[in-house]
Amino acid sequence: RILLFGSASNSFFVLGLIGYWTFMPKYMETQFRQTAAKSNFASGAIGILSSGLGVITSGMIISKFKPPPRSLALWNFVSQSLEVIGHLLYISLGCTMDNLHGQWNSDRTWNLTMDCNADCNCGQSMRYNPICSFDRSTTFYSPCYAGCAQESTVTGGVKTYSNCTCIGGLGTANEGTCPIDCTRDFIIFLVVMGMMRFLSSSGRAGSTIIHFRCVRPEDKSLSLGFAEVVLALVAFLPGPVMYGTIVDTTCLVWGRKCGTNGNCWLYDGNRLKYYLNITSACFLTVGTLLDIGVWYNVKDLKIYDDDGDGGGGGIGHNVDEKPLPVDTNSNTDMVKFNSSSGNVKL
Repeated sequence: RILLFGSASNSFFVLGLIGYWTFMPKYMETQFRQTAAKSNFASGAIGILSSGLGVITSGMIISKFKPPPRSLALWNFVSQSLEVIGHLLYISLGCTMDNLHGQWNSDRTWNLTMDCNADCNCGQSMRYNPICSFDRSTTFYSPCYAGCAQESTVTGGVKTYSNCTCIGGLGTANEGTCPIDCTRDFIIFLVVMGMMRFLSSSGRAGSTIIHFRCVRPEDKSLSLGFAEVVLALVAFLPGPVMYGTIVDTTCLVWGRKCGTNGNCWLYDGNRLKYYLNITSACFLTVGTLLDIGVWYNVKDLKIYDDDGDGGGGGIGHNVDEKPLPVDTNSNTDMVKFNSSSGNVKL
């Protein structure tokens, strides 16, 4: 039962995170207006460092204090519960683009073609190349969709566009999205993400110990294979496909090539934030509930060897060892083994 509950819990835990971390750079780009390079660096560095620190710290604590199995299982439950709370907190963070020029279609995609740019023949195969109106109030998908007729480059290599039919006043714009100060939310997100990764990974050491202690020594390889199969079937196979489909449903503008959808050029930040975080939180909640089954069944599990001091001298097998008969009447220091009797003589 411990193996079944533990394997299922770990699989749903991975399922709740595998897709989320796969699309984390894209999530940061969309929610916090960060560059692709900065998003990839932040997600990779914080994820690896905080997770590694969590595993090492928990391993040192377990080695020193040797908490009972129920305490280890309880911490797994608590740490995963905090991970769920973290994903719900992520929903309140972000700076979505609410000033994009266009309007909604009936299928929840974004219509970029308006009366002011209808004569420009801007196709959806056009890459996302945003520009910002001179008053910094409206972001346009590209110069074509802003109806701009002229392009020039000023000092510093910044491109400016003029005679834009969709922009009032001077009808000029600069390249790039209209600036949104999302630094505060981005820093809070990174701090919360690092803390959640540290806490959730701190339960992995105890979970691994329980996994190997709940089976007989000769069955450890088989139990590991069983856990890997469950992990593949529950998380690794359906996870990327499932999350990829969820992310695709938040696409606003699809690139079109040869009459079919290509890459997504622009995402709906609000829907992406809700869909991705709530989906991950649901899977993590299932894994957290399964941890209750582990906690209930490990009450009589022995995970440390007794070495006479009551605390255990380390992690070993749950086997009863019988001392070998010793002949104390001999004066020789040589050790002799009688193959017929199996006795050792000194």
